[in-house]
Amino acid sequence: MRLLLPGLALLGLLSSPTLACPKIPAAGAAIDGLLKQTSLSETDQKKVETLGEQVKTLAAAGKEEDARKAEEEAMRVLGFDKTWLKCGPGTFMWVKHEKKADAAPKG
Repeated sequence: MRLLLPGLALLGLLSSPTLACPKIPAAGAAIDGLLKQTSLSETDQKKVETLGEQVKTLAAAGKEEDARKAEEEAMRVLGFDKTWLKCGPGTFMWVKHEKKADAAPKG
């Protein structure tokens, strides 16, 4: 019993950061779903579709870094930025751009 409580406490400490961290998504995983949910100009829509195809091609060829760069560009057009998380190497999540309010008129 003496070892059980410290053992459970240690197990809790070791497992909690892992549970809080999302798994690293496959390159381009978010693009298709967000493209269907976001209204874009025809030009931007074509650009995102082209970049999405590039991501798939590059990832299939094992060019992960290039695929991630194309993914970031597509996500930027969709209105998202990559936010790095502190829970492990390579962990991130996509965060919607915040629209800045226009400056209030001075009067």
